[in-house]
Amino acid sequence: MPMTSDKSASRPEEALDALSESTRAWWTSVLAGQVDAPHPVYGANLKAQIDGDTLVVSGTVPTEEDRRSIAAETEHLKGHGITTVRNELEVVPDVTDESGLLSQTLVGIFENAELADFAQGNLKGHAQVRPKLIRVINPDPAREGRAELRAALPEAFWDDADKALDEGHALLIVTVDETEAFKAREVLDEETRSLQTLVLPPEAAGNTATAQRSLDQVGHGAGASGPVK
Repeated sequence: MPMTSDKSASRPEEALDALSESTRAWWTSVLAGQVDAPHPVYGANLKAQIDGDTLVVSGTVPTEEDRRSIAAETEHLKGHGITTVRNELEVVPDVTDESGLLSQTLVGIFENAELADFAQGNLKGHAQVRPKLIRVINPDPAREGRAELRAALPEAFWDDADKALDEGHALLIVTVDETEAFKAREVLDEETRSLQTLVLPPEAAGNTATAQRSLDQVGHGAGASGPVK
């Protein structure tokens, strides 16, 4: 079921605020002893419990940057029922896949441009997804977005994307490292509730720059977003 518009955000920046609020809400539930859901970003790998006046955080994260990010999240909890935080997180790099070799492109189909913008902001602010290319393509009578679509996607996917635009839907095209593709799809399917997500085959990481140049050549369509800085 797609997201309803009253739960959406009109700008990517608002989606970042919403993600921050959901994280704060999760830690609040920890303090209340009512944790019944995984952390909104790190999932079940992160565990937290109260030991007297100490918050104990344990589990595993893939990078030291993630560990510092969680430490920052817990800093604001001091003085709200706890006085100290004991961070026992272990950094366990993901060695099953090698990053930097392959990229993967996903196309989220959304009910409207507002929801596609919300998803874009969510992905840009996600700790475990670092988009190499991200762009919203809106439906428009002048069909200006079709040239961008053809520059970004292989021909085999044009028909499905064209059909979505013809039905008045908006597209979010995002390219990530192949090791992040599963998490990116999770965000599109579960956190931002795309109507459908098209998953393209992995390709050489260097092809992302080629796709970006092609997009730059056709120009920005209405509502489009440029490369990730």
